[in-house]
Amino acid sequence: MARRFWPGEDPIGKTFRPGFPEMGLQPVKILGVVGDVRDYGPDSDPVPTFYWSAYHFPQRATTLVVKTRGGDPAVMVSAVRRRVAALDPAATVSDVATVESIVSDAAGSRRLNMQLLGIFAALALLLAAVGIYGVMAYTVNRRSHEIGVRMALGAGQSNVVRMVVGKAVTLGGLGVVVGSAAALGLTRLLAGMLYGVKPADPPTFLSVAAILFAVTIAASCAPAWRATRVSPTIALRSE
Repeated sequence: MARRFWPGEDPIGKTFRPGFPEMGLQPVKILGVVGDVRDYGPDSDPVPTFYWSAYHFPQRATTLVVKTRGGDPAVMVSAVRRRVAALDPAATVSDVATVESIVSDAAGSRRLNMQLLGIFAALALLLAAVGIYGVMAYTVNRRSHEIGVRMALGAGQSNVVRMVVGKAVTLGGLGVVVGSAAALGLTRLLAGMLYGVKPADPPTFLSVAAILFAVTIAASCAPAWRATRVSPTIALRSE
């Protein structure tokens, strides 16, 4: 509000008449400037706002904010009620809530959306792991004769494991590249649901890629171990 109505000036000490002219409100003097406040949630834009003393409207409801020093703030409710009653016996204290609960309620829908996206992401990751396992198991089964011949010619178990896992990592790397490109194109749809994180956040993309590579390697371990159990004798006999 200070930047909008008094740009480049010191608003302290200036007066203005709040409300509409027909309300007949008296001019008020500016005593201080506070930081911007997001009145409609953490993702809302700050709007020009001013606060005035409760003495201007003694009959209206007033919001009382009490800061406690550690511990459970709920234990201070009775003490606050007694103090308010001592100052004004006619006043009543209602709708008591902690700042944590207010913030939690304001972010309830966002939290639910994030939890649903997290569940869907976990299911997608599980399906990807099952798919990688199935592809690699099928590949090992199809190439069991070739693997047996390789081992008969001197290939060690480590060579077989590297061959199978390397194939899986190649497929996983291709999926990461394609998925990252698609994610960058779809970040605009999720931009409104993010808070404190940029849509194209490099650490997020890198961490997701690392998780996918870890899942790829884990899913290919069983087929790789199965490949090392191929008997060279049976492979040569069938040859």
